[in-house]
Amino acid sequence: EKEDQLQRSVRSYVSRDELLKAVPGGERLCFVDVTESAAELEMLEGKIAPHEKIECVDKAHALLQKSIASALERPERSSAPIEITGDDVLSLFILVVYRSRVKNFLA
Repeated sequence: EKEDQLQRSVRSYVSRDELLKAVPGGERLCFVDVTESAAELEMLEGKIAPHEKIECVDKAHALLQKSIASALERPERSSAPIEITGDDVLSLFILVVYRSRVKNFLA
């Protein structure tokens, strides 16, 4: 039952844009591509041992950090500096979870 409730909550947003509006700072972070990080997180379902699951989440986080750095270095970005805080990374990781389509969050 808890898994179903969690899935419904995460999937209740019909689009990425709707989720970005709900997540703190999400709209200003929409320039970060979370595709690679989400793909890595999807691998979580194939992991059995706790240390494998932690490594998978760590790798997804590392890929997210790489995507943030790449996005900030793009020439088309404005010259105004953007500070990415820990809260911003958490908001982006929520987007990673949403995009990943992991079927069982509590496994």
